[in-house]
Amino acid sequence: MLDGLPELLAAAVVDVASGRALATYTSAREFNPNKVAGFNAEVVKQTYGLLQALALEDEQIEDILITLRNQLHLLRLLPDGEQLLYVVVDCRDTNLALARTVMQSCVQAESF
Repeated sequence: MLDGLPELLAAAVVDVASGRALATYTSAREFNPNKVAGFNAEVVKQTYGLLQALALEDEQIEDILITLRNQLHLLRLLPDGEQLLYVVVDCRDTNLALARTVMQSCVQAESF
């Protein structure tokens, strides 16, 4: 992940069911991925609920994007659907297309 996104602010692999971070990385002292892991898992669960409410059960979540003024927060489910990869980048240092491409490559190669 760091090879493709050297300006990475934070990353985590999160168990969706428990909301617990299984692995974390941060380059920003004030950013603690463990604190937000449960919230990110809840975003995924609520999105699944949304798909059911819209009768879109055949759809799959590819990724979820949260855009802030200076940061991009991306959530991508791992192939098993039970874990997610959470990545935070500064949008002044990278762009959405690059972040999504690197995440997708890492998930496909199973190398975070």
